[in-house]
Amino acid sequence: MDCSEAISKLVIRDRNDCILKIQVHPSSKRDGILYDDGYIVVHVTSPPLGGKANEDIARLFKKKLRVKAIIESGFKSRDKTVRVHGVDCGELARKICRGAG
Repeated sequence: MDCSEAISKLVIRDRNDCILKIQVHPSSKRDGILYDDGYIVVHVTSPPLGGKANEDIARLFKKKLRVKAIIESGFKSRDKTVRVHGVDCGELARKICRGAG
């Protein structure tokens, strides 16, 4: 199974949106979004204090993938659910596989 097929299994389509389950690694050395061993992993350099890492996740999706993302659940957890608006889920998976980091 290639990367985009694997990610497609982690993405749920909801009308014109894609729902992603992600794992967040705050306080990382650099920002990035990638697929790693069955997970969509988001690295952010900001610490998990005062919602800063959550803000940076949305900013990173916009900068690296050129999509609008909103965290729906997991605000105080490393495991989060993110809604990405108005994008084809297959194309989103391909962008992540190409290495948005």
